[in-house]
Amino acid sequence: MSPRVRCKDSIGVWAVAALVPLVLTLASYAQCCSSGGCSSRGPEKRSYGGGGGSDTLSTPEPYAGQVFCPVTGEKLGLRGPAVPVQTAIGEKKPSFFGKLTGKKPTPGAVVYVCCPACVAKVQSNPSTYLGEVIADKACFAYTYASAPAQRPARVNTALAWSPDIPATETHGRQKTCPVSGEQLGSMGAPVPVTVNGQTIYVCCQSCVGKVQRDPDTYLAKVAAEGAPRQSGRP
Repeated sequence: MSPRVRCKDSIGVWAVAALVPLVLTLASYAQCCSSGGCSSRGPEKRSYGGGGGSDTLSTPEPYAGQVFCPVTGEKLGLRGPAVPVQTAIGEKKPSFFGKLTGKKPTPGAVVYVCCPACVAKVQSNPSTYLGEVIADKACFAYTYASAPAQRPARVNTALAWSPDIPATETHGRQKTCPVSGEQLGSMGAPVPVTVNGQTIYVCCQSCVGKVQRDPDTYLAKVAAEGAPRQSGRP
């Protein structure tokens, strides 16, 4: 037998060996589906009015748990379906190698508004209105079904800024967010961030990642403001 014939026979053997695992996998998958073992039904979701104790399946919380429009304060859905506004906050694009492996980009945060007239305001200042949404979720425990038609006044939390409480008693004399420059409390309850063993405050959740990625820069900004940094946890 010539070397060329032996080479062709070897290639044929390797091709068959490579296909065997694929055939077995497809056969197992077909058997699983025919028996109903790989149902696409996701985890059961409970009623948002039952406090998690009901076994009756029901509609999940709409609008990703957001209840009020951050622009008007109205309950979403009263003027018709709420309008989703896609922002770039938190958006992540795959690296070059991630693209080669088929990794998809992570979209930014979505903010829901009550009507199309509010869309432009969120698009022009997304961080402010996302901060409003975060503050609502921190202050209120409403389900969509139990929420009033208009957002009530927020009650200051332990970290919230109030004109009646000196800043020295709330955020260690820190008055502004080192990332955005906004006054702490103007976008809801300030968020504590601990980096390098020190705790500082930012105006909203979207600023946390920037502090964590470049702690020295923002710790220096807080120090320049004259606010002593707190050690350890807030």
